Amino acid sequence: MAEAEIKPAYLISGTDEAKIARTRARLRARAEREGGAGALELFEAGEGRRAPDAEALLASLAAISLIAARRYLLVDGVEAWGKKDAEGVAEAIGALPPETTVALVARGKPPAPLAKAVKAAGGELLKFEAPKERELPKQLVADARELGFELDLDA
Repeated sequence: MAEAEIKPAYLISGTDEAKIARTRARLRARAEREGGAGALELFEAGEGRRAPDAEALLASLAAISLIAARRYLLVDGVEAWGKKDAEGVAEAIGALPPETTVALVARGKPPAPLAKAVKAAGGELLKFEAPKERELPKQLVADARELGFELDLDA
């Protein structure tokens, strides 16, 4: 089965940590498969920061990669960005180099400018909401089916 064509940008958001983690893992695996370990750049909160460094991301977007044919930039924690950072990154998404894919991860609600920019760039919005308690049994059955298992709803 052929892999789906990669989009220039993704906005992954919501409250379902498991689905967000699986999506991140698939992106990481694809980047390593296509370009080796250096094809993925990761931006996360750290070193006393509560959000990923938007300026470091912007600098990386402006840099030319000599390592891989396609660059993947995974930015986790964008829900903590302020208006200035979100707008700066949104503007940069509108001018992504063709060999670059940016995946923005927001736990909860993402900043509005990012969703608009990802859509305008031909990207994809992936929203994963954790099921309500009453919906959990049906969701578990569906998730198991996706993974090739069968669960009985009454169990």
